[in-house]
Amino acid sequence: MKWYSTNHKSPLTSLHDAVLQGLAPDGGLYLPTEIPSFSLNFIEHLHSMSIQEIAFEVARQFTKQEITKATLEEIIDCAVTFDAPLAKIEDEVYSLELFHGPTPRLFMYGPAAAPVLL
Repeated sequence: MKWYSTNHKSPLTSLHDAVLQGLAPDGGLYLPTEIPSFSLNFIEHLHSMSIQEIAFEVARQFTKQEITKATLEEIIDCAVTFDAPLAKIEDEVYSLELFHGPTPRLFMYGPAAAPVLL
């Protein structure tokens, strides 16, 4: 899978190079060129999976060409050490509480894996 800059002025790159660079040379953020679909079976079983299992299955779709399954499992085990519970807002409406990580900020979920990836 290739990664592109949100400023669209840098060439496509690999996951490896995107992680090492952090930001694209044009100052943009890297995003994947494609967003994978998840099976109905996966969606229906989310309620019975741990946050680590979900993180692995989602990350695997973006990394399987560059990171082995065993390495990704190690990354997830090291980086996803906190929970993200669902809070019920009303019937069939939930909010994912992303402030249970090492700091009370939702943006810590992605960066928690960066040191392990490097």
